[in-house]
Amino acid sequence: MDNLDQPQLVSRTAKKSGSKFLPGTRLEQIVNYTEEMLTENKATLNASATYTKTFADHVGVASGVRVRTIAVFFDGRYAHAFPVAP
Repeated sequence: MDNLDQPQLVSRTAKKSGSKFLPGTRLEQIVNYTEEMLTENKATLNASATYTKTFADHVGVASGVRVRTIAVFFDGRYAHAFPVAP
């Protein structure tokens, strides 16, 4: 992402393509963020919800902007985490 100009970065991290975690973010970290957020919010099976949490450091890029917030969509069975603008 560091070698993209601003219009390319916006295009590759907009809603159509989806936000991105920062390069170097390991899958283990994303799983830990997700698990932490589900636990903090007492998520239960068969109950869908969306959770957000803002961190001290940047976690990703959304619509061309570095962001500190992660959203977790939980459908009651599966969870999907991604960076979002607050």
